[in-house]
Amino acid sequence: MHSSRLAAVVTLVVAALIAVAPAASAAPPAPADLSIYFVGPEEIARGQTAMFLFQAHTETSPRPENVRAVLTLPAGLTWESAEPGAVGCPSYPGEPNCSRNSGTCTPDATRTVVTCTADEADDIMRGTYSYNATVRASADVAVGTELTVKAEFTSDGVEATPENNTSTVTSTVILGSDLGITAVPPAAPVVPGEPVKFSLIVHNYGPGTISFFRVAESYGGDWYMGGSMTNEGTECVPDPGALVCEVTMDLASGEEVKLDHVMPTRVVDYFWGTKQGGGAHVHNNPDETSFDTTNNRTSFKFEFAKKPAGTPATTPAGDGTGGTGGTAAGGLPITGAAALPLALGGALLLLLGTGAVLLTRRRKPRAEQSRNGRGDIDL
Repeated sequence: MHSSRLAAVVTLVVAALIAVAPAASAAPPAPADLSIYFVGPEEIARGQTAMFLFQAHTETSPRPENVRAVLTLPAGLTWESAEPGAVGCPSYPGEPNCSRNSGTCTPDATRTVVTCTADEADDIMRGTYSYNATVRASADVAVGTELTVKAEFTSDGVEATPENNTSTVTSTVILGSDLGITAVPPAAPVVPGEPVKFSLIVHNYGPGTISFFRVAESYGGDWYMGGSMTNEGTECVPDPGALVCEVTMDLASGEEVKLDHVMPTRVVDYFWGTKQGGGAHVHNNPDETSFDTTNNRTSFKFEFAKKPAGTPATTPAGDGTGGTGGTAAGGLPITGAAALPLALGGALLLLLGTGAVLLTRRRKPRAEQSRNGRGDIDL
């Protein structure tokens, strides 16, 4: 009897102690210290699409939990897709280039607030979270309107510097221009040593007027030594296998300009009778819009004349690769600086599609080229 009462008392005391004991404190949130990088176009064409890239990085370890990105669009812009993806992913030979984001992006009912999660293990491990968003400007938004887009990164962690979790980009609405390009090849075979003369025609399909655009050109074969456009208001920078030209002139909707080219050549025995060629690409204005992209590229071929009987053999200045004999790689004469300035070189790579994931993504044109046994170029 006494033992039963004692047990009951002990039970009551233990229960009381448990009731008044403080609850075990939860572990404090881990530090996060996310830092945002946000870029977008300076101009957006009315009724067309534009692309924004938003990224965040952290060095904290362990990585913060539940990293989220929120993109907020103003009136006049609506979310269209998470394409084309901000991060390259592996693809097999022959397959198209692969790209993805660091997680899934979901718009709200108004398609103006987009929330993105961080799901990719590789990105979480690196502490870098990357997303692309393609948005569309309303067809009735006034030209000249400034549209400010906001991006913000958050997580379950404690932010040491929350001020660098948020960023904005302001874009101005313009009419924009759909540009197309065609080529007019040389009218007759070219004698080695004589210049290759041809033209590129850039047409503005509207609706807006442009005053500046770039043409990126690519060439295969040892014949290429650089070149230029002869039109006033043009400036070209040659590089091995490439030529980038800036054109400063007004071109109203419906107008076109014929850009005449002069490309020097050398007298080399194996040039005689071969087929050569090149390709060119012009971007719409602004770039990455949803204007027609099927007319932005062109290519052309030309022939070197057949060698007349009795013509003495010539010794090429180089070994046929442009690597020796006073020429730079690709056959360019060595004059001036040995390399392009870094910024211009980077712009050239972007124009020719050899880099980058940021904005441009853009993504680009280079004619498919292969050399046959005689030095011909198949485009």
